[in-house]
Amino acid sequence: MIIGIQKGLDSLKEQLEKRGYYVVEAEQFQHGVDVYIYRGIQAEGVLENFSVTKQAPMAGIRDSSSLGVLMINAYNKTIDEIEEILQNRVYTSLF
Repeated sequence: MIIGIQKGLDSLKEQLEKRGYYVVEAEQFQHGVDVYIYRGIQAEGVLENFSVTKQAPMAGIRDSSSLGVLMINAYNKTIDEIEEILQNRVYTSLF
């Protein structure tokens, strides 16, 4: 899983890397990302500096409809909450 992170979230980037995640500043990354973590009250303009259309299938996924970028707003979230979102690919349980 490639995690793109908004520039300026250095502390969060370091914490995720310590937990074993591959994290890059998304604005400088030339390939697609599986997850984009940003911080803000509004998502407006978040994606204007990089492309999320260069997605490659994740290992084991054959159905292209399963592709997409998980957007995580880090505003008011702890590292544990963000990791739970990464592991489950959802913000809250469905049931």
